[in-house]
Amino acid sequence: MATAQIDVVKELQDSFQLLIKNWMLALPTAIAALLGSVLRFMIFGALAAGALSSGVLGSTGNQGAMTAAMAVLASVGLIGLIGGIVLALIGLVAQATVVYGATDIWAGRPLDLSSALSRGFAKLPQMIVGLILIVLLAIIPCILVFLFIGVFLLLALGFFVMYWVPGVVIGNKSGMEAIGDSFNLAKNNFGPSALAFLGIFVVVLVGGFVDMLFSHIIGLNFLVSFVVGGFIYAFAAIVVVRMYELLTRSASLAPAATPPAPTA
Repeated sequence: MATAQIDVVKELQDSFQLLIKNWMLALPTAIAALLGSVLRFMIFGALAAGALSSGVLGSTGNQGAMTAAMAVLASVGLIGLIGGIVLALIGLVAQATVVYGATDIWAGRPLDLSSALSRGFAKLPQMIVGLILIVLLAIIPCILVFLFIGVFLLLALGFFVMYWVPGVVIGNKSGMEAIGDSFNLAKNNFGPSALAFLGIFVVVLVGGFVDMLFSHIIGLNFLVSFVVGGFIYAFAAIVVVRMYELLTRSASLAPAATPPAPTA
């Protein structure tokens, strides 16, 4: 398959301008980012309080210090597990909502967040399937992160699955089919896909750095997470949707292979 000819730099610029004009699109992912920041704050706060109370008990020679510390760790672990699952589900719905809303923006239609949210909930089962498969694919790269090669493997995985959410939400694929199609779409259009992925990666990197700068300022950290997290993932969604539509359209317009002439 021939690589589609796309001016990716222009598409990135247009994506940013569309997001500024339709900033409400960032609301679902902003809420998800804010909830993630609150969950992290709760976990770190509980750990700090537990460590402080255990230290006080231990300094007085109380034998229950270790028991108290274990109880705190168990409760924090439970909160983290339940909160993480809930947050993952909210994040999946937010991603699907923003992706579907981005199709309206690119088509020149007014943004309808209620309709996009309904679409996000409708696609949640297949989004869960896709997320589980991606987590399974990421196990080995995560293990190899300490060898540094895992970082490159995670980036490669992120690149090849960059189109899976539009595949589920727009293409009406199952979670497994969307991941397989994303691999093929990124592989067959490596140049434009890599440039788009690089643009998204740079924005995420800068946004993450800004978020980290304010992470220790209580109150302001939540506001920064809300704004930065929302706009980062909304921008990524707009870019990925645009690339997905352009590349799938290019593939559908590609001439079919000429069948071999019959032999005499």
